[in-house]
Amino acid sequence: MPNRTRTTHPAADDGRGDFGIFVLREAGTALKIFSQLILSSMTNTLKSSRSRSRRRRTPSRDIVVGLRARILDGTFVAGQRLPTHVMIEKEFRSTPPTVAKALEVLKRDGFIRAEAGRGMYVASRPPHQHHYALVMGDAAASHLTQFYVALRNEAARFQSAGRRFSIFYDIRNHSDGEDYQRLLGSIRARQLAGLIFSEAPFLLMGSPILEEPGIPRVAISSKAVFAGVPAVYPNQDDFIPKALDYLSSRGRKRVAVITAVTMAQHQPFIEGLTRAAAERGMTCPPHWIHAVHASETRWAAHHVARLLMDLREPPDALMILDDNVVEQATAGLAASNLQIPRDIDVVAHTNFPWPTPAAVPVRRLGYDITTLLGMCVDRIDALRRGEQPRALTLMPAMFEEELASQRTHRSEMAMQ
Repeated sequence: MPNRTRTTHPAADDGRGDFGIFVLREAGTALKIFSQLILSSMTNTLKSSRSRSRRRRTPSRDIVVGLRARILDGTFVAGQRLPTHVMIEKEFRSTPPTVAKALEVLKRDGFIRAEAGRGMYVASRPPHQHHYALVMGDAAASHLTQFYVALRNEAARFQSAGRRFSIFYDIRNHSDGEDYQRLLGSIRARQLAGLIFSEAPFLLMGSPILEEPGIPRVAISSKAVFAGVPAVYPNQDDFIPKALDYLSSRGRKRVAVITAVTMAQHQPFIEGLTRAAAERGMTCPPHWIHAVHASETRWAAHHVARLLMDLREPPDALMILDDNVVEQATAGLAASNLQIPRDIDVVAHTNFPWPTPAAVPVRRLGYDITTLLGMCVDRIDALRRGEQPRALTLMPAMFEEELASQRTHRSEMAMQ
């Protein structure tokens, strides 16, 4: 039989082998791509889940705002215990470190206090009810002017009554100033019961110090010029008639005046003063009305007083209308050869209870700064209760003994 040897076709076998290898290679590539797609999808899902988890966690500033709002609206009252850290964490969907950070901010700002082993409590005197800002003008002038000195002193005395004052200087829209930024921070952190401006805040118009909502404000100003900002001020129109009535009762006829530059610059003031004296049978010639700068050249009051007393017919009455020059003016009187009060009676302006020294006996007439600051605080508290005080309140001028009698009466009424 013929030998039937199988004839192979290498070309055909190679084609089938290459195709199989190709199929396997492509399948491997597809599997690799598919695996990468699955892994990428799982990674993106995990990232998205983590991102959503992070978004659900409330930042500490929102916890501060939320808890502080409940203290401000009375949900949490003074002395009340706050929810536990765990409860706050669950409510705000936060973490223990974030909650601890928020509570530390509230503690630093005076809203809460910690009791070891017992938790966190609302402060007994939270700042939004007991912390007031006294907003002063120029720092240098406020240290030299007796009225501002008296205001600062009275603010310190209020500490003993449970009120706390912080004093801010140079708040005249200098937004880059340290005290301006400190005050603005206290306003936005709701750390203040209210603001007391030591003068009409014209230069703060349009600024957050004057416009930020939710903070009661009052101004020590002769006019109420800002809506919703009541004004309190000493009634200066009350001073001169009362001083002249006293001098007239003492039989005095010739009145001289030493006052501040700002008052004597106004012709209506001079005319009104001479007219008021004439109505009482007294004379007060314009050349006896002398102005002395209250802060820079107050020493000139000494020389003015000496010149007046050296006249051939000197005045027998002197009104010192600015307590910043009382010490210097009375020193000039003491240097004269007059006997006081035999030859001359002196009425001296005073910001009670902080009188400036006098070198000779004087009758003190002025305004009680304790009452003034108390009226400012009362109006802030009224605004916080939703009430609207009268736009302008003027304080009457009082002699020293009148004020002492009034204080005695108040003390007796308080004890009943």
